[in-house]
Amino acid sequence: RKLRDEVGNKCIKEGFVRRDSIEIVKRSIGVVDAIHFNGRIGYNILFSAELCNPVEGMKLEGVVEDINKMGAIVRIEPLSIVLPKQHHPDLEVFRNLAVGDKIQMTVVGSIFELYDTEINTVAIITNVLK
Repeated sequence: RKLRDEVGNKCIKEGFVRRDSIEIVKRSIGVVDAIHFNGRIGYNILFSAELCNPVEGMKLEGVVEDINKMGAIVRIEPLSIVLPKQHHPDLEVFRNLAVGDKIQMTVVGSIFELYDTEINTVAIITNVLK
């Protein structure tokens, strides 16, 4: 439970960890920290989990949630995807785009910090499915 609370549904250096997928694979024998006299026991834990870390060129599908003058926004848990107009040479795609449209996109880049609850991603539209 403590492991799920500390790293579940948060970003670690490898990416976003899905809370429900965490399983302990191996645990060491506890080591008592006798110097501090607090009764604390430390364990080394090896765990497995499902991770999300989008890479450049990855193909995704999602539904447009918002459109503004800068571009469009799509949310696919745990990704917050921005589709900036400046990255699209053919702006015609934005003239016909509406909230609720299903689109295919290609990831250009992503960024997250330790313990973030979502990954900020930039993508370009490859196809509007409607």
